[in-house]
Amino acid sequence: MAAGRTRGSVRGGASVMSGTLPAGLRALHRGSRIFRSEFPNAQGGLGRVMELRQLRTFEAVVRHRTVTEAAAILDLAPSTVSEHIRALERSLGVAVFERTARGMRVTPAGEVLRGWARRLLEQADQARREVVGAARALRLGALETIAASHAPGVLSRIAARDPGVAVEVRPSRSRDALMGDVAAGVLDAALLLDVGEALGDLGFAPLSAVASTDVAPVRSAVGPGSGEGSDGPGRASFADVEPARGPGTGEGLDRPGFSPALAFADVEPVPLALVAAADHPLRDAEEVTLGDLRDERLLINVPNCSFLLAADRVFGGALRRVRAEGVPVMRAWAEQGLGIALLPEFAVAQSLRAGTLTRLAFPVPPLQLRLIWGPDGETRADVRELLYAVAAGSGRP
Repeated sequence: MAAGRTRGSVRGGASVMSGTLPAGLRALHRGSRIFRSEFPNAQGGLGRVMELRQLRTFEAVVRHRTVTEAAAILDLAPSTVSEHIRALERSLGVAVFERTARGMRVTPAGEVLRGWARRLLEQADQARREVVGAARALRLGALETIAASHAPGVLSRIAARDPGVAVEVRPSRSRDALMGDVAAGVLDAALLLDVGEALGDLGFAPLSAVASTDVAPVRSAVGPGSGEGSDGPGRASFADVEPARGPGTGEGLDRPGFSPALAFADVEPVPLALVAAADHPLRDAEEVTLGDLRDERLLINVPNCSFLLAADRVFGGALRRVRAEGVPVMRAWAEQGLGIALLPEFAVAQSLRAGTLTRLAFPVPPLQLRLIWGPDGETRADVRELLYAVAAGSGRP
């Protein structure tokens, strides 16, 4: 070896100066043997350039755990997502995911990249804003159904209060992903459906250090008779329903990198309705019991869906389940008699009025529309404007 040359190693045609690498990048290099066993023709090393789109795709796969879910969120074909991940791994010379039957599992090298990816994407976004002189947009996540039903009104009220506040709405089908994104700083706030005294009580493991925040205009939106445990005479409450850990129940928020330092405020109750085809035999029954439903097929959404988690509480494993992939499909299949569905009233109101669905007289407690935000939310003017705008749309003083 020539004098003064740093000792390194050469594998696959690429020189890796491991003695000069920072600790984080050394961890990436240590995982390269796994990568080369899976991709023997790859050119290893750190000389290739990572692209921002590859890092965004990497983050989406980390959050959603499958290529299919990440592709839906990114509006890309699954094959494109897979190619982005392969290209990223080729650029690093190391595997960032293990491919398993249950989805994509982050490798130790991928865990290192997770933190770097967020910082690099944030810096790129900041650079773009400074170059073009644009203000930072408030990133609001929302469940798909909430994005369609509630987000437009929120955007209108924010624009009326302060036209200078820009809001970027990012729909998602997963409560887990929304909470994780707010905790990780990918989102500034999110609208989701939940219930209980702690964030995630509907279907996730209890969280510690989660703040329930007394933001006056938002907390006042939930008055006596509308909140959890006070649903009025004859109304069921999830406080009285024992959790049923049946199929589809969430896995919890204890995955690596999740921080539970989130605050939340309940905005308004969201009534649920058990619906069926207009000619269902139980359409005229004054009261429907669980025994009456024992032969029914329950149409369900994706795992971690709020309606699925609510169904776990109400029905447990008593009903056969049919996965329908999305609220519009669940509603359409119920109209055609393929099963019954537990959905929010706002998602089926038009079908009930049109007579294509009937509401079964089965008591179901309401969920809560819940706004969550990160640790710095209350110090930011744009997040405060969001809180006021959401509260103003609840129809309560």
